[in-house]
Amino acid sequence: MTFFTEIQPLPHQFPHGLRFLVVDRDIITLNSIIEMCIRCNYLVTTCCNASFALNFLKEIKNLYDVILIEAQMPDMNSYHFLQHVTQQIKIPVIMMCVDQSTTPSPMMKAIEKKALVDIGLSL
Repeated sequence: MTFFTEIQPLPHQFPHGLRFLVVDRDIITLNSIIEMCIRCNYLVTTCCNASFALNFLKEIKNLYDVILIEAQMPDMNSYHFLQHVTQQIKIPVIMMCVDQSTTPSPMMKAIEKKALVDIGLSL
């Protein structure tokens, strides 16, 4: 088994300029994602409010390539957000969940609604 101790450079074919909308209530997580996106030459917009993000997406279509959203948003059911975006706005959604429980229900619910899932994102 090979272990890497150094960070490997990104491949040349890595897509530059990908446009992300990141929706999370945690400012620390948002700042970490901004830093990662900048390192990958991605454009990123952040939002702390899922209902605001959904209304914004309805008004301005084709502005983003990918949406990253926290599974547990206080102002709106994230699964409702996910379902609306994937069915009507047609933008891929990656749902993040820091819940370390062994029950697969949040992950399965997101997958059923056509999300890509990242469980236990450690930044």
